[in-house]
Amino acid sequence: GALLLALRRPLPEWALGLVAVGGTVLITGATYEGGSHGTGTDDNEMLYIWICLFSFYFFSFRHALAQLAVVGIAYAILLDAQKVGLEDAATRMVVTLSTLLVTGLLVARLRRWLNGSLSDLTDRARLDSLSGLLNRRALEERAEVEFARQRREDTPVGMLIVDIDGFKAVNDASGHHAGDDVLRKVARVLEAGTREVDVVARVGGDEFAILLPGAS
Repeated sequence: GALLLALRRPLPEWALGLVAVGGTVLITGATYEGGSHGTGTDDNEMLYIWICLFSFYFFSFRHALAQLAVVGIAYAILLDAQKVGLEDAATRMVVTLSTLLVTGLLVARLRRWLNGSLSDLTDRARLDSLSGLLNRRALEERAEVEFARQRREDTPVGMLIVDIDGFKAVNDASGHHAGDDVLRKVARVLEAGTREVDVVARVGGDEFAILLPGAS
């Protein structure tokens, strides 16, 4: 763990997989040594849960199951080396591996939920909640990409700035709910009248911007 922290750079999944296998070997060896001298510490197999938590959170699901299989093989070798009876060994294998599997499945589900929540929050941060269009921040991000492409490929980029005439009068006469409906309808019209590559955003109260890649 200290070595991984000292590297300060991400490792590929296969390399982290080798680290997890190394952890399984260390836990197996420590459990064997602890239980082979009558010290009463031969139940250290639950330390395998750290391998399980690590694998199911950071690895793909198939890779995590493979790590669990390695744990099962190592534990079977451990029980055989400790001369555990067949019936007792079978019971301990079932209890330990089922506990690790259920824990891993819960962790994997938690990771999917967290990833989905982060993705949803990221999308929400880039969208205007009223119109459903991109907001100013998202427009600036896309504009940076398109302007960089323009400089690299020498292609044009167009920009339209649009505002709604008399919008304040709509709010004053009919209320903000009517004004919100107008904004949403204008947003749908702008989306329907542009290409898929165009970027439509709401940048202010009644102001919109349309980024037009490839258009003068």
